[in-house]
Amino acid sequence: MLEAFENGRDNLQYDFMITTDGETYYWMRITAHIFRWQEDNSVRMLVYRQNIDEQKRHELYMMEQMQKDSLTDLYNKVATQEHVRRMLEQGPDQLFAFFILDIDYFKEVNDRLGHAAGDKVLVEFSGTLAGQFGKDAVVGRIGGDEFIAFLSVTGAEMAKEHAGELIRALRNRTEGGVSITASIGVVLAVGKETDFETLYKKADFALYKAKRQGRNRYVIAAADDENK
Repeated sequence: MLEAFENGRDNLQYDFMITTDGETYYWMRITAHIFRWQEDNSVRMLVYRQNIDEQKRHELYMMEQMQKDSLTDLYNKVATQEHVRRMLEQGPDQLFAFFILDIDYFKEVNDRLGHAAGDKVLVEFSGTLAGQFGKDAVVGRIGGDEFIAFLSVTGAEMAKEHAGELIRALRNRTEGGVSITASIGVVLAVGKETDFETLYKKADFALYKAKRQGRNRYVIAAADDENK
């Protein structure tokens, strides 16, 4: 407080969570006005405590909604990129798996059944995709029928298991009889050795390979894909 006052700040504000029973927490705000008392030249502080739980929770809710894709409720493109970058920074020595997925022949769904049916497929696909990952993974829709999933893994086998499970889980059939499958490109990398753009580029090339090989499958990016 004294340091802030010496640096020219006479107002401080601090938001924090507090509990009275050890179980239920709520948001409080402390607002402090710092001033010098002329009579003895001391520095004093007036403090105002305010319960801001409803306001704070609304702010956090709105911030969360700004990160969501309006149709699927997954992270949107910007939020997906930001969360992936943050995980890479926080885990420089951690091995990560980056998945790019898209729905095979999705255009056929829109053309044959209409965009409402296409939206329904996207919502169901997103729900299934999100259900395959834990809360520590990043799962987002980055446009159209293209999705990203990102998580830490213990090794290549874990990434392959995830990819195989995704291929099986995402197989579906629309009410109009159109088969729904997914193609997946996967890349593995250590946090400090890569960035979002590089991961995306490599995984996208692996996705292209999966489609060329017949779709409804996954391809793990090879080391020699580095410059492609």
